[in-house]
Amino acid sequence: MLSYNELSPHLKPCFSFCAIFPKDYPFRKEQVIHLWIANGFVEQQGDERIQDLGNQYFDELRSRSLFERVPKSSERYGGKFLMHDLVNDLAQNASSKLCVRLEDCQGSHLLEQSRHLSYSMGEGGNFMKLNLLSKSEQLRTLLPIEIQSLFHPRLSKRVLHNILPSLRSLRALSLSGYGIVELPNDLFIKLKLLRFLDLSRTQMMSLSIEDCKKLKQLPELLPSLKELPLYVVQK
Repeated sequence: MLSYNELSPHLKPCFSFCAIFPKDYPFRKEQVIHLWIANGFVEQQGDERIQDLGNQYFDELRSRSLFERVPKSSERYGGKFLMHDLVNDLAQNASSKLCVRLEDCQGSHLLEQSRHLSYSMGEGGNFMKLNLLSKSEQLRTLLPIEIQSLFHPRLSKRVLHNILPSLRSLRALSLSGYGIVELPNDLFIKLKLLRFLDLSRTQMMSLSIEDCKKLKQLPELLPSLKELPLYVVQK
């Protein structure tokens, strides 16, 4: 708690946001920074790149032992990190229930007040689980967490066509790992505030980014036509 209390004001929301991750879950540094930026926790200062500033925020939290490197984790995407269980508890307290896991929600009032939500991916399409999000009109982040090893789990069409487009306050959405091949147009028409879309490890064959004048990042696409990993960051 002393480590948290001594944090600069701009670092506190970045740290408390990480309550979205379950205990013992290894998260990628690059992903966390993009989620911070999408939600406005990192603001550009002068000519400094916002990505570099987010990297500074992350490194400062790490220097205070709030994040710890996963031993022997790959350097790709900046490596993977964990929070100690007690640090995770601290983040939960600091987030004031704004950052929650769907499985931990007891009562609809938590979903109504939450702003950033993660959930465990399953094989059944996740409709019954995500149908609860009808009470989350102010949700800004939706993040699936892969707890068990699944090969391209299915995502219900009702989730893609009905539930996700209704979450009009979303700034950050991840569909990483799902066996989806296309996205409904309504997703882009209705989610006008969306700033971060993670389509890595999906089976997307194409994605239209016409007239995205402020697109900041689109990595090289792998030559495989069976599985095109896309990581789209739009600001």
